[in-house]
Amino acid sequence: MYKTLSSGLYVHLLLRLFIAGAIVFSGSRILADDGAIHGSMEIQYSQDSSETRDKFIYLDAGITSKTSLRVNAGNSSSPAIAGGIDLDYWGIGVAHRWNNTFDSGLVFSSYGQGKQIKIDSIEARLQWSSSNWAFSIKPQLKQIELFITGPNRTVKANGTGAGLTLAYYGIKNWEYSLSYTAYHYTRDLSRLATLPRLIAKLSAKALTGASALRDSSASVDITCQFPLTDIYLSYGQSKSAIDKTTSSITSTGITLYQLDPFKIGFEAGSVSSVVDTASYYGGFTLGYLW
Repeated sequence: MYKTLSSGLYVHLLLRLFIAGAIVFSGSRILADDGAIHGSMEIQYSQDSSETRDKFIYLDAGITSKTSLRVNAGNSSSPAIAGGIDLDYWGIGVAHRWNNTFDSGLVFSSYGQGKQIKIDSIEARLQWSSSNWAFSIKPQLKQIELFITGPNRTVKANGTGAGLTLAYYGIKNWEYSLSYTAYHYTRDLSRLATLPRLIAKLSAKALTGASALRDSSASVDITCQFPLTDIYLSYGQSKSAIDKTTSSITSTGITLYQLDPFKIGFEAGSVSSVVDTASYYGGFTLGYLW
C-alpha cells in the first residue's frame, strides 16, 4: 500500500510546495540599489502526467528600498487517490538587505488538507554576498499534525532543519548554485511505513501529505542570464523521512522579459523514484513587475 502512496506524484507535490516556500526568499530584482520601491506579482500553473494540478500566486511588495513583504498562496490537487488530494498552501515573509554584503529573511508557511494533515513551518535565511560568491544558511522549524482514525486523534511531531547554499556568479551571464538541507524529527517518521496497523489508520490524504516530509535534499542549479531572457537547469535529489527512498527531480525553464513590465516563464521537468515510474510535468508563469 505504501509504495502506491509514495509515487512520483507526491514527490511532485513536495517539489511544488518547496518552490512555494523558497520563492519568498527570491526576488533580487525587488531589493534593488536604486533607492526606489519595487514589487511584483506572479501567477503560476502546472500539471503533471499523474493529473496533479498546481496553482500558485505570489506577491512581493516593497516596503522600503531595502525591505519587502512577500505573500504567496496556492493549491495542489489530484484525483489519483480515492477521495482526492487537495492540499492548500500559504506563506508570508519579509526580506531585508542590510548592505551590499548581508541580507536576511524570515517566512512562516502552512500547508494541509482539512483536519487530515497540517504542517506549519518557520524558516529564516542569513546570506553573505561578495562580487562573485554568495553563501546562505537557512534554519527551519516544523510542527506536524497527522489525523488518525479509530479512535480519532492526531499524531504530532516537531522537526528542525538546516540548509546551506553556495552560489557562484563570477562568470559573465552565468550563475551556479549548490544546496543541501538536512532534517531531524522528534518522532521516527519511518514507523509510518513499517507498521501496517498505523498505515491502516492514517488517511490516504494524511500519508500523502506526510510523504512531502524530507530526511534530506540536495540540488544543483545553473542559470544563464541574457538581457531579456533567463534560461535555467536544475537537478535535485530528495530522501523521504517516511520510507527513506530517494527521488530525483530534473527541471528546465525559460523566463522572458521582452514584454516589460510583464514577464512570462515556461518550465518542464520530471520526477522519478525507485518505487514508481517517472512523472512528467509542465507549467507556466505570468508576472508583472513595477
